[in-house]
Amino acid sequence: MVKIRVHSRDDIIKAYLRELGYGADIDISKLLASYESLNQQDDISKSFDDIIYNKAKKVFSKDLSKMQLVALYKALFIEGKNAEKYGIDALLPDFDKSDEYFKKSAFFIVPYYKVSVIPTQKIEPIALHK
Repeated sequence: MVKIRVHSRDDIIKAYLRELGYGADIDISKLLASYESLNQQDDISKSFDDIIYNKAKKVFSKDLSKMQLVALYKALFIEGKNAEKYGIDALLPDFDKSDEYFKKSAFFIVPYYKVSVIPTQKIEPIALHK
């Protein structure tokens, strides 16, 4: 079992960033300056999900739920190695260099299924051998 000791808000932010592919020594000062919600909010994970959601809304279809948009954005962010390519700038509000990658990615959302009643069918026995 792994123990994680949380000392401060910065530890929580860095843990969230590690999930996205950033290293432990990432400088988060630009992120804190750009998003006041990270400085004020008690639930930092929710605040980060809101940040990701707002970035994802600019790129993906509007008919997806918030959870789907956040998950899709995170998956493509990690797959595209945006943390390595662009550093912390990739999460800033005005950053859009990676948007084209997201738009061109071959991810498709499966439509909701529809359950319906199948009408009764008559089954005719067939003779396989004469």
